[in-house]
Amino acid sequence: VFLEWVSSGDIRVELPPELNWQRVEARPKPVLNFEKVLDNTTASRGYYTQETYFIDLKFAYLNSLVDYTDQRAAVADKENKKIHLRNKNFEQLMFSQFVRPYAIGNTLYGDDRPQIFAKNLMLAVRAALAAGAEARISARQIHADNHFEFQVGSGLDWFDLDAQVDFNGRWVKAPHILAAIQSGAEFVTLDDGSIGLLSQDTIKKVEKLAQFAEISGDKLRFRKTQGVLLTSLLDHETAVIKDRAFAEFAEKIKSFSGIQVVEPPKSFVGVLRPYQTEGLSWIQFLKDFGLGGILADDMGLGKTIQCL
Repeated sequence: VFLEWVSSGDIRVELPPELNWQRVEARPKPVLNFEKVLDNTTASRGYYTQETYFIDLKFAYLNSLVDYTDQRAAVADKENKKIHLRNKNFEQLMFSQFVRPYAIGNTLYGDDRPQIFAKNLMLAVRAALAAGAEARISARQIHADNHFEFQVGSGLDWFDLDAQVDFNGRWVKAPHILAAIQSGAEFVTLDDGSIGLLSQDTIKKVEKLAQFAEISGDKLRFRKTQGVLLTSLLDHETAVIKDRAFAEFAEKIKSFSGIQVVEPPKSFVGVLRPYQTEGLSWIQFLKDFGLGGILADDMGLGKTIQCL
């Protein structure tokens, strides 16, 4: 405490070498914790009836966590024998960015911490994470989603897509994310009890995949006839692992330049008209790519022989 006071700049004291700790000026990391208000006193006084959360803003100066309302001008780091000078201008800027836009004017009796309406909670959390701050709800750390990883496996007449999202090294499968989305949540609970915040991009991507697939355990299943669709959905993804069958199929799609003309087998006795050759070639294309289709034409124009 003495060293913090001396280092604040208010006075000048010549210290012995063993107490002459290094003074450090650095930008701290903001840490926000949102705690649900359990006391209903304020609501009963008629100020508001919506669910609210307390906002606690602290700043991490290396190993020290300092409350925004703390009046100290410096923080002592005993382990490293350093004195961290508080960056008050930065702290005030973070308060105006993370707390003031959401804070409610009224407070509970005996507790002057700012509060936020529950409906604005995720807005505040997203703003904090986007700015590089750390955010928690009831001391549970919140992690933003980073990226997707995909793995495709082939079955008899299906493709299984193993899609998962990374939350700072904590992975969650797409069906679990979909269940959260369908329940109206904007987050998932991670294995270690922390919270994974879902970005709008992740929500849209999972919803789009689920729109065409069936849930099969912790995977998304696509029919073989949806192979072209699945290839298109994964076309711009960078982290995709494909088994041999799907890799060959995807390469066939990539190198496709048009329907190739197919000649009838030598055992066929007869001559196909040009439109019948075109129909035969189209059917062969469907077969090669695992697609379904309908060959429709007037009666008597040779649909049967094309299929045979």
